[in-house]
Amino acid sequence: MKAIKEYASKDAIYKDYQIAVRFVLDGGIHRSRYDHLPEIARAERLRIERYTKDVEAFRTKYPLSVGFCLELPVEGDTGEELGVRLVVLGHETGPEFFLPLQIDPVVLTAATAAATWVGLKVADMFFERVVTPHMERMLQALRAKVYGGHRIMHVEVRTADKGVLKLPFSDFELSQLRCVMSNFDKVKTLDELIDRCFADVCHNVVFQGSLTGGE
Repeated sequence: MKAIKEYASKDAIYKDYQIAVRFVLDGGIHRSRYDHLPEIARAERLRIERYTKDVEAFRTKYPLSVGFCLELPVEGDTGEELGVRLVVLGHETGPEFFLPLQIDPVVLTAATAAATWVGLKVADMFFERVVTPHMERMLQALRAKVYGGHRIMHVEVRTADKGVLKLPFSDFELSQLRCVMSNFDKVKTLDELIDRCFADVCHNVVFQGSLTGGE
């Protein structure tokens, strides 16, 4: 497996993947700790490949992250194996998954590039058939994983220009993420989605107006 694009910075990633989900640990870890990510993925029958150890931070260089290409396989309508590529970064504060809002060729495997999925909104059939089943499995693995004595404390739904939502890991559900992605184009900032997408835990959701350099 080879990544279609080898992103050198988060700024470049956000051009193709508009939403990031970071699982923030209760303490910092060294980037070498992410050497175990391929093992987690293989255990969940997913494919992941490291393409660089030096992805630059948002609007600045440091701190650097380890860059991975994660391929989520799915069976097509006629039984063929399709695939969608996501970018995963190993950051000192925790792993970060980048998700696209629309199916474009840049996020597809070669087998999928000619499929009729191109142009579909991710929150449609793609989210249900690709993201949800595999991300649930990755989340289960992450929930049970201890990063050198550290555990996941909270989740950040991050964007380049619509702000950041933070909530405790124990309150996070993939249905919330699907809601954010479905309504992303309808709002100027993510805080407009708190009541709609996080109704049961809205009192625990914190909005940060924008990403700062280095995040």
